[in-house]
Amino acid sequence: MDFTIEQKIALLSPYCICRFKDTTHDKSAHPHYYVYVPCSIKDKFILCIFTSRIIEKNKYYSKTNEKALQSLIYIDNTDIDFLDRKTIIECNQAEIFTQKSLLYRIEKAQGFEILSRTITDELKDKIIDGIKNSPMVKGYIKKSV
Repeated sequence: MDFTIEQKIALLSPYCICRFKDTTHDKSAHPHYYVYVPCSIKDKFILCIFTSRIIEKNKYYSKTNEKALQSLIYIDNTDIDFLDRKTIIECNQAEIFTQKSLLYRIEKAQGFEILSRTITDELKDKIIDGIKNSPMVKGYIKKSV
């Protein structure tokens, strides 16, 4: 049975990893992985994007806000088995979503997948700390984690 994107979004659960192409990204950008982080705001959740552009992110934050470097969570296939390269979870770009707002951000032609339902408690803690300690994340988002 194939599920619609709306049905898949409804199946998201805390700390699952999903993959989709964001409509706000450059048209040539590839789909990205995201981790779902629960929050205390009713009917909302946080998504943090994964990126393999580690060197670029390090250079950017080294020039613009060194404190933000601590909110880049380094991972690889020993942390999440389907990763094929070293990657970071970009906690500085934590965003709040509702199911409906996420639906508008998904490039429908590229689809939406839930790839994993669990991550380690250690990785969960690193993500939460990354969000809370980020100088880039808005206060109300930090407080909701």
